[in-house]
Amino acid sequence: MSIEYNDTGHFKLNYKTLYIGGLITILGVVVFIILAQSFNVKYEIRDIVAMFTCGIVTTTLIYHAKNLRFNYEANKAKLDFDIEKFREEKLLKIEEQKSKKIIYSFESTTLWFKPEMSKNVEISRSFLLANKKELLNGSIDDIKKKLEDDQETRKAIACVLNYFENISLMILRDMLDEETVKSCFRTVFVDYFKVLKRFIDELQKTSSRYLMNYEEVAKKWEKN
Repeated sequence: MSIEYNDTGHFKLNYKTLYIGGLITILGVVVFIILAQSFNVKYEIRDIVAMFTCGIVTTTLIYHAKNLRFNYEANKAKLDFDIEKFREEKLLKIEEQKSKKIIYSFESTTLWFKPEMSKNVEISRSFLLANKKELLNGSIDDIKKKLEDDQETRKAIACVLNYFENISLMILRDMLDEETVKSCFRTVFVDYFKVLKRFIDELQKTSSRYLMNYEEVAKKWEKN
C-alpha cells in the first residue's frame, strides 16, 4: 500500500501491497505445483493450503506494517497541516486586531475635538497660560484657592486630566496603539504634565494612584 497526499489536504490510499502480495502468493503456489509435478514430488492439498495461507499471512503482516506507517505519516501530515493553518489564522487575527486597535485609537483621539471636550480644553488652556509661572514655581496653595473659587475651570482641568488618564490606562493595557496616540498627543501630553506636575503631586498626596497612568506615559513620552 502506498500513500498519495494531494494539495487539498486529503490522503488517497493505494492497496498495491495486497494486490501484489496476493498475486505473488498465487504464482508461488502455481510454480510449486508445476515444479512438483515436473520432478515427481508428492504433495497434498494441505501443503498447497499451507503455502497459500503462509503467503496471505505474510502479505497481511506487510500490509499492516505499512498501514501503521501510513497512520503515522497521515497523523503527522494532518498535525503539520493543522499547525500551519493555525499559524496562518493566528497571523491574520493579529493583523486584524492591529487594524482594529489603530482605528479605535484614532476614534479615541477624535474625542479631544468634540464640542464639549473642546470647551474644557479651551478653559483649561487659558488657565494654564495665565498661571504658568505660578504653576511651575509659585505657591500651589494659591493655585488650589483659585480653582476652588472657579469651579468651571476646576472641572475643565479635571475633565482634561481624566481624559489623559483614561487614554494612558488603555495604552498601558494594550487596548490602544501607542504610536498612533503618541503621534497625535505627545506634545499635549508632555506639556500639560510639565505645567501641572506640581499640582498633580499635590493631588497625589491625598490619593497616590490618582493620574498615575497618565504620569507614567507622560514621563515615558517626555524621554522619547
